[in-house]
Amino acid sequence: APGTVHELTTEGTAHGGPVGVAESRQAAWVFWPARIEGRWRILGRHILGRKPQDTVTLSTPHADAIYTAAARSGDGRVVVSWSACSGGRFRVVARTFDGRDWRQPVAVSSDRRDAFRSAIAADGRGRTWIAWDAYQDGKYAVWGRQLKPELGPTEQISPRGRNCFVPAAACSEAGP
Repeated sequence: APGTVHELTTEGTAHGGPVGVAESRQAAWVFWPARIEGRWRILGRHILGRKPQDTVTLSTPHADAIYTAAARSGDGRVVVSWSACSGGRFRVVARTFDGRDWRQPVAVSSDRRDAFRSAIAADGRGRTWIAWDAYQDGKYAVWGRQLKPELGPTEQISPRGRNCFVPAAACSEAGP
């Protein structure tokens, strides 16, 4: 049987591709970038029992935000990330939905290099990792770190000296 189709947004003048994550058989989140009043924002909409809830703005008002990624974290919560441009530098930022409220945004990438497209993966032991591509010294590299249960150190994942970008993340029970 065909599923239900919902109009996600009427806000904004342009939209990026949506990403979604299921919380359960009856609940999901959908996220997308939208250009509103001259700035790119990350919007989200909770779908509960086939009924779309109000649209929420997840990005901060002072930064343009693009390149969304989303996943269910190792502890079952929803995590969304994006690339935010503030002060002329792109950084990867993440937020977690605890089942009731959105936690404050967390800067995930370093402020020493521009960071763009992110990917999120979780294992079955409560741990969540995030990876992204970053540009420095004329090359792209893939970086990553543990996001949950606590923020771990940033490390370069791709081989040094090679152009590597647009990461994909996957985990087994043992980790990434």
